[in-house]
Amino acid sequence: LPNVARFLGERESPNPGHWNLGVRLRPKRRLDPEMTRRTAERIVERHDALRLRCHHDEHGLTSSIAPITETLPFEVVDLSELPVERQTEAVEGYASEAQASLDLDRGPMVRIALIELGDQGQRLLVIVHHFSMDAISWRPFWEDFEAIYSGLEDGTSVEPPGPSTTFEAWARALGERADSDEVRGQIRSWLDLPWDRVRPIPLDRPDGVNSNESARELLIEFSTDETGKLLRETPSVERKTDLLLSALARVTAEWTGSDTVLIDLMGHGRDEDAFEDVDLYGTVGFLISYTPLVLRLPEPGSAPTSWVLSEQIQPLQRLGLGFDLLRCMATDMSTRVTFDALPKAQILFNHHGQRDEVDAVPRGAMFIPAPESIGSTHAPDGLRYYPLAVSSEIWRDRLRVRFVYSTNLHEDSTMEALAEAYRRELTDSIARLLGSGSSTTSLT
Repeated sequence: LPNVARFLGERESPNPGHWNLGVRLRPKRRLDPEMTRRTAERIVERHDALRLRCHHDEHGLTSSIAPITETLPFEVVDLSELPVERQTEAVEGYASEAQASLDLDRGPMVRIALIELGDQGQRLLVIVHHFSMDAISWRPFWEDFEAIYSGLEDGTSVEPPGPSTTFEAWARALGERADSDEVRGQIRSWLDLPWDRVRPIPLDRPDGVNSNESARELLIEFSTDETGKLLRETPSVERKTDLLLSALARVTAEWTGSDTVLIDLMGHGRDEDAFEDVDLYGTVGFLISYTPLVLRLPEPGSAPTSWVLSEQIQPLQRLGLGFDLLRCMATDMSTRVTFDALPKAQILFNHHGQRDEVDAVPRGAMFIPAPESIGSTHAPDGLRYYPLAVSSEIWRDRLRVRFVYSTNLHEDSTMEALAEAYRRELTDSIARLLGSGSSTTSLT
């Protein structure tokens, strides 16, 4: 699959099996170990992505779904005899070991553990490899968990319907779409973009290793007043994501010294309009898509609203994952070679929209977050795909923008200057869009 190929087939990262999502929860009422085991078993049966296998063979990088007869990766861990002051350390130690125990080739791709802590209650630990699940998949995962457990608990054993489209069916649909007339008709649109004008982003340490352990995060946050302007007063014809992207494109162009920038736009991959008879609402899997945006900034003095690059962004968004399908799944190998030779983005952008709760924590009545650490979800020596990842979200009425970078590649001062330039550009963009002529509301 294209999204797996990006992270597994295009680089030789150490410990590729250690790239996970995870959560530890405290049950609001005591869970029965046997019913928890049976619930976990049915979850893995129902969602085939949790039985995914990825391996190299004579055909290259391939994926398959393991049969449901394999041993369920579930266990009960009894730490109740330990002194209370040692339980936290033991729980976190177990989680760290579980994080490093997933296996892409042989499995498992998920581990579920019910941890007994005596008077301190229980913990439910769930760790899943990212190739088997993205963040949006937590919703159907927990909806099914609570429905199945409740059915076992009250004796009805009434289960919710399975996903309308399985992960394997979605993967096969991608392969068929890659060779469709519609996607092949996109070839000229992609190749005609000004790829030759794209310049790499400057690196403070060109020989540095872009490792997970070197990653740092820089956060800028808007005031509630500025966020309100963006949400309520921005004209509907200007998409808010376009505004965020356009500001990033402008500061990137200044940084690289080119009027053309390349930014990968991350999407949820659940665009139902792209496929017939595909319903991904209840599907668990790594469905994330990536769309390369090759954006050429307008010349100074052009149309007043040209600083919002919607006319370039939206057509490429409508093409969606077509680029990666042509690059990774087309049966015509010459097409694959041509697309693979094009420059690869060094910047990732993702706008999460409104987020007032953590995705991984179920919104039902069974659990609350637990205080202990879940360990490192990424292998420290694993390689990051992008030198710079920028994400934004509306969190409790405030716009937040994160810049994640590697200290092996960039000085902190470089990223601080870039983030400050983005802050100014976005603030001024909102002011221009609202017709105020200047930025009067600062970011915090």
